[in-house]
Amino acid sequence: MHPAKQAQIPDKNLQQTLPVRNWYTVDDFYRIYNLKYSNARIAKWGKGDGEWGTYDGDLYDDQVWKLVPRFKAAISNINIWSCDNREGSVDFSEEKSVTIGLKLTSSSTVSTTVGLEVSLKASASFAGFGAEVESKISKQIQKSLSNTAEKDWIRKSTIKFTAPKGKNYRVKQLTCSFMSPLAADDCVLNCDYVVEETDGDFPN
Repeated sequence: MHPAKQAQIPDKNLQQTLPVRNWYTVDDFYRIYNLKYSNARIAKWGKGDGEWGTYDGDLYDDQVWKLVPRFKAAISNINIWSCDNREGSVDFSEEKSVTIGLKLTSSSTVSTTVGLEVSLKASASFAGFGAEVESKISKQIQKSLSNTAEKDWIRKSTIKFTAPKGKNYRVKQLTCSFMSPLAADDCVLNCDYVVEETDGDFPN
């Protein structure tokens, strides 16, 4: 028998998944049925990329799939620029390169754009970052993917930041890394930057 395969979660409008309860499988493995042709199941009968399709005959283990999320998300806050100018007598300025948007990290083209926005947003929601962070990530994903070409998902610019005299100043940016079982789909989202200034110390 062939081992159970892994697949990305299919379009719910096209398929339905039913848990497998056979002696050769464990929980969390599924058969994926076509909604229109109720006996047709996705099957993978060989190692080749083209050796798969639908089958409506007897049940075999080459029709058994484990559904895995397309992405896992992790966030971090990066410090674009900081300047403690509390003892300064004049403003201090510096130019910094800033990247905003979605950038592929391992390739120039994503494996498929079908369901990409939904998958990215779902992984951020599943990670439990909190409503405010999730909303910020979701809006930036939507904004970035409104551009059709992958090269237009990000924008780079040089920005002049100025720390006022007598102020502690910093520029922060929320980033979210999306890791995929398909390395070509790994990407990083850079959200809009935030400027903070205070008379005292910044919290960690």
